[in-house]
Amino acid sequence: MIMVSPVATKQLDAIRKDQKQKIIKAIKHLKIDPTKKRVKVDIKKLIGIKGQTDLYRLRVGNYRVIYEISKDTVWISEIVKRSKAYKFLF
Repeated sequence: MIMVSPVATKQLDAIRKDQKQKIIKAIKHLKIDPTKKRVKVDIKKLIGIKGQTDLYRLRVGNYRVIYEISKDTVWISEIVKRSKAYKFLF
């Protein structure tokens, strides 16, 4: 299951339509495998973040989808441009 935070929903709504479609398509791949073992999308586990153990980022062009995995649920917290993607973490 994929859950999207209200913040991420607003961020997605503000993105151009063509980019938004690419992001949505990439997010759908997270249903198959959110850790990149079986899908061909650019996913990396974020390390070195205090208090966060299962935090990942999905790269879609210049945008980053920041999410965490909890049991069988993917919680998307942020969808932002690369330049702003990691500022909220520190």
